Amino acid sequence: MDRTEHNIIKDSNDSEDIPEWINKDYLENCLKNSFKDESIKILNFYTKLASKKGENYVSLITRVLIEYENKNLKYNIGKYIIKSSIEDDPITKKVIKEYQAFEDEMLMYGEALPKIQELMNTQNNLQEISVFPKPIYCDFKNNAIILEDLLQRGYKGADRLKGLDEQHAKLALKKLAIFHACSIVLDQQNPGCFKKFDHGIYNRHSEGLNKFYYTLMQKVSYVIHNFGDEFINYSKKLLNLIPYWIEKERQCYDPKPNQLNVLAHGDFWSTNIMFKYDEPGQPLDAILIDFQFSVWTSPAIDLHHFFNTSLAGLPNADKMENYVKYYHDELLEALKLLNFKEFSKIPNYEKFLNEFWISNGFHAIQITFLNKSTCLLGHCSAACPEALFGKGEKVERFQWAIANNKLVHEHWRILLPFFEKKGLLNI
Repeated sequence: MDRTEHNIIKDSNDSEDIPEWINKDYLENCLKNSFKDESIKILNFYTKLASKKGENYVSLITRVLIEYENKNLKYNIGKYIIKSSIEDDPITKKVIKEYQAFEDEMLMYGEALPKIQELMNTQNNLQEISVFPKPIYCDFKNNAIILEDLLQRGYKGADRLKGLDEQHAKLALKKLAIFHACSIVLDQQNPGCFKKFDHGIYNRHSEGLNKFYYTLMQKVSYVIHNFGDEFINYSKKLLNLIPYWIEKERQCYDPKPNQLNVLAHGDFWSTNIMFKYDEPGQPLDAILIDFQFSVWTSPAIDLHHFFNTSLAGLPNADKMENYVKYYHDELLEALKLLNFKEFSKIPNYEKFLNEFWISNGFHAIQITFLNKSTCLLGHCSAACPEALFGKGEKVERFQWAIANNKLVHEHWRILLPFFEKKGLLNI
């Protein structure tokens, strides 16, 4: 790339979709703010969409490479990600606003995550650990966040259809435990500091996705009814749950005064985790990304989401509970590293497992029957924001594609008897 000043390059296939406000002046201002250096001058920049409209339901992801110099004429190359809101469709715009997805993520990157990083920096054993990408700039005017591009540090996504093996899963759970532990300590220092994060995917403020989930669950129940005679009763129980579905999920998301609460990621699954690998291809590290649905609630929300969307192979109850134990051990270890003193407020493993299943187990049903199939859906022409938030034929086609996703049907067959044994199918 020539170092000719103002040489702006866009991918020809993406130029129409990349927001017009992503220009030289805008990017230069972001860098000046981030590095506290007014002398920064952009020489060239290159933009390319990392995800196209329809591949991400609420965000447009633009990858940017910037060549710039400062007052010392020192030449630099920076690689960044710009997350911006998809708001072309009025229905989508209304629902995204209702869920505060972008507002909360900018609060996470602008306030909460820097506080967590600052806390980690006070402990020698945590200073060098990365849990999330470095934020560069939070733009409330354009509903955008500029972040470091983790690809330049060697991180990449895992195969969501293949799922995560034990090495990947434990790396992810360790980072989650550190993230949660930091939020516990910060809440101890400043009680209630994260309570404003109360707009998770299920909350007491919005109705946007409720109708979608109601009608999708009817289709899922119909598909399960056709699995065979031994599944008809399960299908009826799921249908009976539908009128209570939203309230049961809201109860899972509600913070509980007498139980463990953390700042949960809120959408913790393989696509929102990036990994670094060694030469033979073994995973070495993990970083959490995408904090649009972060919420102050039980850590069980993140664990159920992860276990029922992201693990390789067929579900196994013993393996799942072994992972719960691993997470709990890592949480206690992280709290020790942070010099946490009030361990009497942290449930032991047996009590934590009880909270995981009894108080928050219904979330496993939600993730298993509605989210997992969506997460593992291959290319679907109906998959777009309008299919989630709108109505009509596109929604119907999208929902039937989810319900008929054969990749998850065997998981449903295995988990239905297990969920019934746990009492989770009861009203």
